[in-house]
Amino acid sequence: DVQQVPVAAGSRMNHGVAVAQHSNAALAQRACHRVWAHAEIVIAQHGKDSAARPQRAQNLCHRLDVGARIGDEVPGERHHVGLHPVHLYSQHLDEEETSFQTREEQFDYDYYKQLALDPKVVGIGECGLDYYRLPEHDTGMIKQRQKEVFVEQIKLAAEVGKTLMIHCRDAYEDVLDILKERRKDLKNVVIHSFIGSLDQAQQFLELNCYLSFNGIITYKPRKKELPGQSDPTLLEAVKAAPLDRIMLETDCHYLSPE
Repeated sequence: DVQQVPVAAGSRMNHGVAVAQHSNAALAQRACHRVWAHAEIVIAQHGKDSAARPQRAQNLCHRLDVGARIGDEVPGERHHVGLHPVHLYSQHLDEEETSFQTREEQFDYDYYKQLALDPKVVGIGECGLDYYRLPEHDTGMIKQRQKEVFVEQIKLAAEVGKTLMIHCRDAYEDVLDILKERRKDLKNVVIHSFIGSLDQAQQFLELNCYLSFNGIITYKPRKKELPGQSDPTLLEAVKAAPLDRIMLETDCHYLSPE
């Protein structure tokens, strides 16, 4: 029953249910047995003491901000830990649903391993490659750094034996190339917010990955390929994916269904 799925802290938490119940989302209804909540916690937008944020989310944000006692204050919730590719360099990101300044961070393998060994951490990520939101300078160097940090997090997921959750935007071919070399070392692999092509979906499925879809599959299909946007054959990928390889996610507070 979709109504009984537990949801992680954050705003607009009904995304998974909305995708499943949307009158024009018959494709999503095929996958209602596998609904999960992926919450994007952006501390900088609200501040820890903001009255606008539910108390459960305040607790979670504070806990993740200090990197301590994951999951203690919110029973039943589970977490991933990882370094998102856009946080490997400092830049201002301004999109329709959010605007924020990233800060340049280093991937400390031992520190993330310490976090990952917590029993309430179920996976590593989201991590991966993001070629859509690249600064105008040093793009080649930044892409290479993204690949190196992605590989380090793949190694971490393999070492601790937990799920790898992959973020990918405008970089599916490079992600596939890396996974083809290292998939054998990993337990489960989830392609978070998949918006790629039918062919790319089939390649991920051949690597025994899960494809996780969100509200984007309720949008009107694209007529042509555009940077950072869903592939015109995305809905064909949804139709072709086996039910036991499909997941639905909220990705709140982003990507609500239409």
